[in-house]
Amino acid sequence: MNVLIIGSGGREHSLFTTIKLDPRVNKVYMLGTNGAIDKANLITDVDGMNFDDVYELIQTKDIDLTIVGPEMYLEAGIVDYLRAHKCFVVGPDKYCSRLESSKNFAKEMMANANIPTAKYKYVNTVSAGIEIADDFGYPIVLKYDGLAAGKGVAICSTREDALTYLTEVLDNKCFGDDGIVVEECLVGEEYSVFAVVHGTSYTLLPVAQDYKRAFDNDLGPNTGGMGANTTSKYNSELPFIEDNILKPLLTQFETSGYKYTGFLYIGLMQTTEGPKVIEFNVRMGDPETQIVMQKLDSSLLEVIQSVYDDKPITCELKKQEYVGVVIAASGYPNQYPKHVILNVNESMRPLYHMGTKYEDGQLVSTGGRVMMLTASGDSVKNARTSVYEKIDSFENEQLFYRTDIGLGRV
Repeated sequence: MNVLIIGSGGREHSLFTTIKLDPRVNKVYMLGTNGAIDKANLITDVDGMNFDDVYELIQTKDIDLTIVGPEMYLEAGIVDYLRAHKCFVVGPDKYCSRLESSKNFAKEMMANANIPTAKYKYVNTVSAGIEIADDFGYPIVLKYDGLAAGKGVAICSTREDALTYLTEVLDNKCFGDDGIVVEECLVGEEYSVFAVVHGTSYTLLPVAQDYKRAFDNDLGPNTGGMGANTTSKYNSELPFIEDNILKPLLTQFETSGYKYTGFLYIGLMQTTEGPKVIEFNVRMGDPETQIVMQKLDSSLLEVIQSVYDDKPITCELKKQEYVGVVIAASGYPNQYPKHVILNVNESMRPLYHMGTKYEDGQLVSTGGRVMMLTASGDSVKNARTSVYEKIDSFENEQLFYRTDIGLGRV
């Protein structure tokens, strides 16, 4: 079997590493640039947004399975195109991808399926937004309706903060032309449930928790994710989540005349009333994939094939827990240096490259999130200790990381 992974960040590096170990796999290719992948396995001269060229690549490399990583390709309709050309591709079509690309669409789907979530209103003017925020009370959650690379959500503690965000998004168009979902602020601990889905057939993957704020103690601006840990803490909630969130959502899609396929990410808040949905993503998370794939003790390809054959299986999971810490460029998620020279040694592995490449024989950074170091242990606490011991040897004044990933988790 030959596999193509579209995307080249840490999530895709993790998928590449996992799939490459499968004995049924002959070749794995990655579409993009990543400093950890051999040049022979990298496709750097094809634009993932040019679907004709992607299809030609699939034909040329005799690809049996294509996995789409980033949401932007899904929103653009790459799955629709490849399916129309009889390609086996993992990911939802353009319609189902609206579950992530439109927060308002996701809320409407949840309302129609009676899925537990925060109360909300959709607005497209500052005056309407602040009126709803005042009515709901502070703190308030404001979400840009469209895609914003994980940076479109603001938790505003005061009316002044809310006004600033509403003005930046709705008047100054800092993300685009879409509106805002104003949402009550749920209180509790966050975690994420992942599934491989095909219509109403699905298999659950390991549960994880991520850390979105840039700095310790959940301070600073939202990022694409600064670290993650696996957890078994919420496994007892999985039957409720399946019966009251996952199954109703998949049924709602089918009722609407569509079949959701691919990976599904359910972002949850554990409230005093039970789990409530914060958000859906239509792909695996980054940085969660890097630890979820390590905890998975079943073949990912076998899971995908069984679900797509409508014969879902129960995943085998390793007993260890995993913690991963993202190393980012100073200043991220705002202005940050690029081409930072990186020194990586064997003692740091397993690690995943999120924004790197080789240039003139040196490994350098290409993005805000540079790489993710991971470690395992018999508890989150012990895995956390191990990963920070590795990070101690990775000091660079042009890079930074959070020091509290996994802290307080079991």
